[in-house]
Amino acid sequence: MSALCFELKRRTEQRLDLSPLVPARLDGLNRKEIESLSIATTREALTVGDAFKVKGRDVQTLHFVGTDDRCDKIGAKLKGGEIVVEGDAGMLLGVQMKRGKIAVEGSAGVSVGAAWPAAKSASGVMWATRPAASRSARHSA
Repeated sequence: MSALCFELKRRTEQRLDLSPLVPARLDGLNRKEIESLSIATTREALTVGDAFKVKGRDVQTLHFVGTDDRCDKIGAKLKGGEIVVEGDAGMLLGVQMKRGKIAVEGSAGVSVGAAWPAAKSASGVMWATRPAASRSARHSA
């Protein structure tokens, strides 16, 4: 089965909260239901289908393609599965992540893997790399 892929249709002028797009939340939903999920934004109401072209089926392996620094909270509260970001990730990548794996083939914004004070220990792995740069960061949650 192929990964569930979210390809950004175009750069938005507002920040996108992608925290609902994690395997535990998407499990059991069909493509139409996924496309109709609301995405919190800084200005106007959007659904997943408004912002992303959705294809694939495997909700345990998510791919975000063409994302930029306004795509926030990718992998927030991740409890398992794998997320690959083929682009940049905005703020709070993997915030409150419990388990799973996140790989970013681009830059990651501030507070990568942040845990709130009441958060319990976690066991996930996160990789973020900048293309054509010598710096790569690894974060274990």
